[in-house]
Amino acid sequence: MSNTIRANNIDEKELFMLSNNIPFDDCMNMSANVADLKPSLISEFLYNVKSDLYQDSLSMPVYDTARAMQLVDGPAENVRPLNVGLMFFNESPDSFFPYTQIEVVDKPDPTGTGMTEKIFTGPLDRQLKDALNYIKNYIIKEKVIKIPGQAEAERIYNYPYEAVEEALSNAIYHRSYQIREPITVVSSENRLEITSLPGPDRTITDEDIKKGHMVSKRYRNRRIGDFLKELKLVEGRNTGIPTILRAMEKNRSEAPVFETDPERTFFTVTLPIHQA
Repeated sequence: MSNTIRANNIDEKELFMLSNNIPFDDCMNMSANVADLKPSLISEFLYNVKSDLYQDSLSMPVYDTARAMQLVDGPAENVRPLNVGLMFFNESPDSFFPYTQIEVVDKPDPTGTGMTEKIFTGPLDRQLKDALNYIKNYIIKEKVIKIPGQAEAERIYNYPYEAVEEALSNAIYHRSYQIREPITVVSSENRLEITSLPGPDRTITDEDIKKGHMVSKRYRNRRIGDFLKELKLVEGRNTGIPTILRAMEKNRSEAPVFETDPERTFFTVTLPIHQA
């Protein structure tokens, strides 16, 4: 509107991306070949989503299956996989998109004493599931409180799993795979922070971010979102933030905090630990 903002490097990349009719995840990768798409991963995905294409994929050449799933593009003499195909159907997507990984850090003491770090790589859906299982088993704790005069005990969690699941899934969905930085999950003595790069686009105001009302008019990774929705790992349609708020409220936790900087270089979801 009436404001003048000097574009930095990240802004320029975002503007180039917005001006491009083809999002990054739907672009051809000229440094990869169709053989980089693994038939076993494709068939596993089709089986999990109960696709009619599953049986055919067991005997079809990977090229034909990839064509049917719109994972490749280009003329017949120079067919290349799309970025989204390499992200889901290659064992090491980080070899094409460096630091495509999730790092989970448990830092019980501010000095770093006793700190542990676990790195999750591989296809996007696998690293998301593995990271969530690790957090569920080693980070999330349950406390049972017996209430006098009441038959049922109250069960609370330091962090409700549903909120963690939604925040981490959203990070996979909305991060930029052109920025060579991982998604980080840091568990400290009183909070859990999930950070991805970059932040929300500028169509979402700072006031909307504070209120947790973030409705984007354009998805950064629509094809990634489509695959995650088929696997029932995300719902899309701007339902992520309301789900986090509802899960924290149901657990009677303090409200989450959503942070970014004026340049929108990062986005952090902070889940305060339950007071009990």
